[in-house]
Amino acid sequence: MPRDAKIAALLALTVALLFSDVLLRGNGFYVRDVYRDYLPSHFVLRGIVLGGDFPSWNRFYSGGQPLAANPGFQTFYPGTWLAFLPSFLFGFNFEIVIHVVLAAVGMFLLLRSMELRIDAALFGAIAFSLGGAVLSLTNLLPFLTSIVWWPWMLLFLRRRKWALFALSLAMLLLAAEQSMIVQTALLLIAFGVRRLAALDWTKATAAVLLALGIASVQLVPALDLRRDSGRAHGLAWEDAMAWSMPLIRPVELFNPYAFGRITDDGAEYRGGWRYNPPRLPLIFSIYCGLLVPVLAIAAIALRLAKWTWPLIALSYLLAIGANGPLIPLLYRIGIYRGIRYPEKFVLLGLFALIVLAATALNRLDQRLALFLVLLTIGDLLLHVNELAPTKPRRFFTPPPVALALADARGPARIFHQAEWPVWGTHGIPIAPGERTYWSERTALLPFTPALYGLQTIYEIDINLTTLRPASDFLQSMWEALARRAPIRPFMLMGNAGDLIVPGKPIRIVHGATLPRYWFADQLAAYRTREQFVSDLTEKRWSDRVAFVDFAPFVPSPAVILDGRESSHSAEFRVRAAGKAFLVASVTPHRYWRATIDGVSSPLHTANLGFQGLIVPPGEHTLRFDYANPLFPIFGAISILCLIIVIIYHVSLSGAGRLTPGREGEHGRDQAFPDLS
Repeated sequence: MPRDAKIAALLALTVALLFSDVLLRGNGFYVRDVYRDYLPSHFVLRGIVLGGDFPSWNRFYSGGQPLAANPGFQTFYPGTWLAFLPSFLFGFNFEIVIHVVLAAVGMFLLLRSMELRIDAALFGAIAFSLGGAVLSLTNLLPFLTSIVWWPWMLLFLRRRKWALFALSLAMLLLAAEQSMIVQTALLLIAFGVRRLAALDWTKATAAVLLALGIASVQLVPALDLRRDSGRAHGLAWEDAMAWSMPLIRPVELFNPYAFGRITDDGAEYRGGWRYNPPRLPLIFSIYCGLLVPVLAIAAIALRLAKWTWPLIALSYLLAIGANGPLIPLLYRIGIYRGIRYPEKFVLLGLFALIVLAATALNRLDQRLALFLVLLTIGDLLLHVNELAPTKPRRFFTPPPVALALADARGPARIFHQAEWPVWGTHGIPIAPGERTYWSERTALLPFTPALYGLQTIYEIDINLTTLRPASDFLQSMWEALARRAPIRPFMLMGNAGDLIVPGKPIRIVHGATLPRYWFADQLAAYRTREQFVSDLTEKRWSDRVAFVDFAPFVPSPAVILDGRESSHSAEFRVRAAGKAFLVASVTPHRYWRATIDGVSSPLHTANLGFQGLIVPPGEHTLRFDYANPLFPIFGAISILCLIIVIIYHVSLSGAGRLTPGREGEHGRDQAFPDLS
């Protein structure tokens, strides 16, 4: 086994052991989006797949929304599949740990391929994997599952391992985080521009196209979903510029606590006022060890690794967002309209800065360099628990309130009105200090109820992936309640049986609701959203009224005799005395189809944010199915491209075995020249 491989294996084991409480004692990551978003979404995905269904539709959020097409679920990213292990919590946390390990090993091998000494490569690997560049992303999984592939891509690009380059690029594309894809393009351009003469453009282009083909099963449905979601018309200025990095934040490169500490309640962070609105930073820390900026400055003085210089400058200009000239200019000309939170772009600069620092350390005396490596390890170990904190296993068990709701309401949904921002500090009482997340656990904040098998509705669209009918309904509901309309009609329409209302403490109100599928006894026509709000606010209606987009009729009585519902379909046997109208409190989308006795029947919009079906007299079998036709097409393309890459790699490996000693004699010629 080559020496570098042995050192890489030892490095991987060492980094993994830093998270022994997660791997061996059952603790878990929890900070910010981990508990509120990624844990529930992974749990929903796991339940659907292990139940034998394709995860096309998510019943747990917002009255339903596409699942696999939503890149936030990372359905086709292999790391996500660890959630299918027998222990869900272990599989989820193992995914995070294994990516930190991948970051360390990838950076070590990349720097070694650049002919840096072992000590310099170890320095870069430690600064990258245990610094803020990676550990801050343990609560932002789409970024974590992207950034770890950067060193691997550059490694395979240097070695002209085109199949492996395509696979590593495909992994990043399957993670499908827009800003990381943009940063990856900038990184590859900067890395390759000084190697134009040595680059085989035919193979490089083929590798990129194959990577896009492998990832097309995620990318194409995601782009298709975009036109149906809150991102359809581009982001508003406030959304696009939110989390613009403060101009002065690079001071943190030299002092990790320049603006205070990151704690669960955010009370010790003093730099929040520099953001608009005030908040904790998106990237918790940009500190990667004191020696990184110091050595990077030395590297610039020595004119080393010049390809990293423009990346560092561009990264800063993009990350400061509204605080600088570049992002506002790009927004005005229509280029920067689909990505929010500019601070994300600081990751590209941190990566380049670490590579630059490692090249400088490589110039130092080996004994001094080894001392600096040990100093960096000791420095960064002090911050591991702050950037990637964990909670004991009992934190992830259902709180008593979740068990009570599950027992009391069955399939009915929860409306968490207390979480609406209109209530401000009066909405949800959150404990300070170490009790912050324990109180959030008890408060059942969206989307955490899904982690306990509970479904919610009318959540604020924090991810901007809610379908537009659901967003329109939520806006109408907001306006109607502001006019003092009763909340009862909205609870009935949305199959919401439990209302979490603001107060100290918050209260859960149980109430009567309608089933997920029900027959209307009154129809009313509406033409605009504003008319829907006005009619619902100013007039009195039956509890089973349905506002429809066609000429209303007087619906006949009808009943559901029996039925069953799966993650993406429902089938019912019904009996109608005459022409009737069945309302499904499920968000409309163009890939829903309905049949009556096996014959296709048109679906109509009902109550603005839901859908319905006209049922003829008699006894019938009704069926609703959701199927996105893009998945079979691009799933086949993805598999085909993957097979091509594997065959190409295996054929080259076989050819290499037939000519032993070739790489040993001409190994330097098989890689790009080191143009640092």
